[in-house]
Amino acid sequence: MNQMPEKGENEPSAQLRVQVERKLTLYLIVPIALITFVNSMDRVNVSYAGSAMSADLGLSPDQFGQGVSMFFVAYLLFQYPHVRLLRAWGIKLWLLVSILLVAASGLWMAHVASAAEFYAARFLLGTAEALWTPSGSMANLIALTSHLSRGDAFLAPAGAHVLDNELGTAAWLAGGMPRALPHDAGPGKISPDAVRRAAGTPGPSGGGPEISPSWNSRVSSSSSASARPARSPKRR
Repeated sequence: MNQMPEKGENEPSAQLRVQVERKLTLYLIVPIALITFVNSMDRVNVSYAGSAMSADLGLSPDQFGQGVSMFFVAYLLFQYPHVRLLRAWGIKLWLLVSILLVAASGLWMAHVASAAEFYAARFLLGTAEALWTPSGSMANLIALTSHLSRGDAFLAPAGAHVLDNELGTAAWLAGGMPRALPHDAGPGKISPDAVRRAAGTPGPSGGGPEISPSWNSRVSSSSSASARPARSPKRR
């Protein structure tokens, strides 16, 4: 007969916690910090070359300002297309193509010979760098859009930024129906039982299929619909 684990037996030890934090710092936080730093340089480094570049290319202040702005025009236009490409290509090919575009735009910027080339090179740079999000809210939205279809439900801890501070963009833009999980295992902790209970209850409409343990089931738009088997998870 199997014995129930005693309280605290499955809790991570202090040594394991230190190891996890070290790996998160080394493999996640440091790379993100470096990428954000390079992304910031790509946005502003042209200002340091503004005087010499304007003299070499014969750019007026208005032309130079328009060229600088082309980066941000492309940055805004290609945020969502990058999400679609991520879903279609997978992350490896998506990152490869984006990094190659960044490199190509950087080389082009070193050899521009006219205002039109300056505009095009800055636009290409903004197109490539639209994959790097400057805020956690934008990163959350891209992640939800990548993993959800319209009407899917997702679970998040009560008080999470995506639930309390992002103005409903998860439902408005990503089409996801949020469900808050209580911190029933202590401050900042959610028990596996709470996840299982939430994953096995009807959607926000009161009907439709139950959320599967994969957290990726369709929520019916009709409150009178009967429960149907949940969809199988999408391949990623």
